[in-house]
Amino acid sequence: MPGQEAGNEGGGRRRGRVLAMKLLYQAEMAGGVPDIAKGASSLEEFAEAPERAREFALELARGVVAKRAELDAALGEVMSKWDPGRLAAVDAQLLRVAAYELLFCPDIPGRVSINEALEIAREYSMAESVKFMNGVLDALATKKAPGKLKD
Repeated sequence: MPGQEAGNEGGGRRRGRVLAMKLLYQAEMAGGVPDIAKGASSLEEFAEAPERAREFALELARGVVAKRAELDAALGEVMSKWDPGRLAAVDAQLLRVAAYELLFCPDIPGRVSINEALEIAREYSMAESVKFMNGVLDALATKKAPGKLKD
């Protein structure tokens, strides 16, 4: 189960989040039902990642796939006119990964999930997207997981 955040943000955990986003993006671009294991086997970066990062990436990606309808519904509640098709594909997948952590990973602090998503967005998206994601994820955490925002 995703958790045990202590001191692993710069390495396995962040890399796992990036890999999860890439696996989900790859699956989305391929169309159809995502085959996360197949996607992982075809992603060279995945094979080169440390085992802990690969395990975390698979847990997140599989969790997002399993809970996608719930995640999209929750995101829709805090976003007016939520349409994942109108967002950049990377942004949509990153929002889903962070939302999955916020809603279904009780041992990962909410601020960690949000901050990590924003750091990854700074690297893979545009500045406007980072601001947008910050607002969406903060609203989601406040509405659906307020206990995770406590220090």
